[in-house]
Amino acid sequence: AYEAEVTVRSQAEAERNGGFSRALAVVLGKVTGDRGAAQRPGVRDELGKAKNYVAGYDYRQDEGVSATGAPSFQTTLVVRFKRDDVDQLVQMLGLPSWPQPRPKPVLWLAINDGSGPRLMGLQHANAARPLLNRAIERGYSLGLPAGGAAEQALVGAIWRQDTAAVARASARYSPPMQLVGKLYRNKGGWTADWVFVDAGKVLAKWSVSDADARRAMASGADGTADALVKRYGKRGSAGPAGTY
Repeated sequence: AYEAEVTVRSQAEAERNGGFSRALAVVLGKVTGDRGAAQRPGVRDELGKAKNYVAGYDYRQDEGVSATGAPSFQTTLVVRFKRDDVDQLVQMLGLPSWPQPRPKPVLWLAINDGSGPRLMGLQHANAARPLLNRAIERGYSLGLPAGGAAEQALVGAIWRQDTAAVARASARYSPPMQLVGKLYRNKGGWTADWVFVDAGKVLAKWSVSDADARRAMASGADGTADALVKRYGKRGSAGPAGTY
C-alpha cells in the first residue's frame, strides 16, 4: 500500500519530484481507500513536499512498439514511501484510514463475448488482468478460483447472480467474500454487472457500461474497494485541515 508506480518523461530532478507527488497521491488513495483523497483539503500542499516522505525509488524502462512499428520506451518511476510518515500525514489531515491487513475476496467472473458465458479461473489470470491490477491500485488483491470442472459448471449461477450458490462453491476459499460479476457485449460495447458479498450478506450491487471491455471489467475492483472501505474503514479524527 505504501508503494506506487508512475510514468515519467525523464530522470531529471524536476520530473522526478513531480512523479513523487503523483505517486504520493496514489498511495494516499490506497491507504485511505478514498479515490478522491488527493482532492481533500490540505492534501495538495503536502503533495508538493512529497519527496520528504520518500524512503527510496527506482526507475524501470519498459519497451513497447509504436503505431508505426518502431520500438518505443517508457520510463516508470517506482517509489516507496515511509509508512510511519504517511500514516502520520493521514492522521494529521483527518483523512479516513483503511486498516491492514486487507482481505482478498474471491472473484467469480463469467464472460460472454458472443460464444456463451465461461468462468475466468486461475488459468485465465492474464485475461482478468485489468481487474486484478485495478484492485492492486486500490490497495488490495482479488483471488481467482481454481477453475475446475465443478466450478466451471457454476457459470449459470453466476449469470443469474445466485449469490448463495456462489458462496457455497466458494466455501473452500478464504475469506468468505465474493465478487460476483458477468461481462457481456451490448450495442455500445460492453456491460459488467457486479454483486459484492461479505459473509453471505450483499454489501453492494452496481453495473457499468463502456466501449472498452477492459474498463468495464476493471469497474469491479472499484466498487469492491468502495464497499470494503464503507464497511471496514475508519473515519479521520484530526478535524478540519487548516493552519493553527
